[in-house]
Amino acid sequence: MISRKLALLSFLISLCATNIFAQNTMVIIEITGLISNGGNVHIIIEDRKIDGKRNYEKEFVIECSNNILIYELDMPYGEYVFMVFQDTNNNGRLDSNILEIPIEPVGLSNYNGGFPGEFDRHKVLVNGKETGVSITMRNLLRR
Repeated sequence: MISRKLALLSFLISLCATNIFAQNTMVIIEITGLISNGGNVHIIIEDRKIDGKRNYEKEFVIECSNNILIYELDMPYGEYVFMVFQDTNNNGRLDSNILEIPIEPVGLSNYNGGFPGEFDRHKVLVNGKETGVSITMRNLLRR
């Protein structure tokens, strides 16, 4: 009986500690420049690799019928890169040409044109009550 009580007490303490130390915030992702009824939108979110591993890596596939998409999710505090592509032929992957240049619309957090950079250039800090991420889709083969 005592061991059951200790096990229950240990479980409750660990549950409370997890809730106290885990801090999350609402992230609102606004994606513009989508092709209306142009295929599903894939949102990939990753944190920085540490020792070759990620603590956070998520992918969401969302049906989209408009040229703007707003998606909300609850995320733990941290630094993240948000990558997006519109799967215009709905084959479940980002298609590219022979030079590995995407032929479907793509977007990246904190992207202002040019060649995409390292994690620090595109990271978004998630650490407040609400974080907004704006991503503009681009077709890299069109000018």
